[in-house]
Amino acid sequence: MADRVTVIHHKAAEIIRIDWSNARPAEILEAMDAAKRVIASRAPASALTLTNVESAIMDKEVTNQLKDYVAHNKPYVLAGAVVGLNDLKMIAFNFVNRVTGRSLRAMDSEVDAREWLANFRPA
Repeated sequence: MADRVTVIHHKAAEIIRIDWSNARPAEILEAMDAAKRVIASRAPASALTLTNVESAIMDKEVTNQLKDYVAHNKPYVLAGAVVGLNDLKMIAFNFVNRVTGRSLRAMDSEVDAREWLANFRPA
């Protein structure tokens, strides 16, 4: 699953790229576990994450695990961007943001997400 969780660099920023694109539920759950380990290895409030969910197949189990996944990562993530959200995924995305108190940003493309993350400064 290492190919679904990679560290990329854009400008001076290190970004943890989590690729759920075209993944089935079991692959997403496996990638969640891998991403949690990588994210938790970072200092608190320092990680930048970019998650691509384009054409990912999310079932009830994935949706149930999302809340715990996002809450687990909250102490480590400075900013997170998500690309590939359709209408149904946007509903889950908004729910998870609301329930966990996270502030993830939906972006139109990975290019836009990388740029936003590289330039992110906390308010």
